[in-house]
Amino acid sequence: SYSNRHELVVGLQFFMALGNDPRSRRWFAESLPMASSGAVSARAFVDRNMNGIRDADEELIQNAGFIINGGGRHPTRTGEDGTLMIPRLPTGRFADISIDPATLEDPQWKPAVAGARVLPRPGFVQNVEFPVASTADIDGVVYLEDGKGRRGVGDARVELVDSQGKVAASVVSASDGFYTLPQVFPGRYLVRISPNQLTKLGLSSGGAREVIVGPQSDFISGVDLEAKKPAP
Repeated sequence: SYSNRHELVVGLQFFMALGNDPRSRRWFAESLPMASSGAVSARAFVDRNMNGIRDADEELIQNAGFIINGGGRHPTRTGEDGTLMIPRLPTGRFADISIDPATLEDPQWKPAVAGARVLPRPGFVQNVEFPVASTADIDGVVYLEDGKGRRGVGDARVELVDSQGKVAASVVSASDGFYTLPQVFPGRYLVRISPNQLTKLGLSSGGAREVIVGPQSDFISGVDLEAKKPAP
């Protein structure tokens, strides 16, 4: 500042805030105050047994990125310990945090949960786990048996039915009958041609195929399906 008495004043302020990660017990520094905001210690890991809890033998995920409130991606990623500190979250309103699938290095990895909703509290760090599942791709060919032969058929809707009888995913076969169900979570499933489509076209099914996706599965091929035309 400068006064009419020809006095020149220069001021300089330094800001620094310290926080402690309760998971690793490490201290971290920020250039802006944190006492009035909340923070999250996010950890990503491969959940082999799908129990949502990180067991001692389960791999921690490095370089995983996170999306905050469905919009901006956090500028840093997880370290070797699979952990990322997300500071300065506004208090008094919920924050939605999710793993950015595009940052996962293994193409078969898929977030096991859509994300987490937290309510930040002033000066408090919350530990949040983000399990990632190792998935598998299922592929095969849909055939049509019409009494004259057997050929691959396109536009057939293939459904993946879980152990609760719900359709977990569906795809349409290509012109040669080939289909792929990508990134299927571990579990026991039935793969079938859509019963509604079969009824609409007046076809019968050659039966559903049972598929078991294990925690170490990558690709399950040859799950072929068949539709049949009724005899004239």
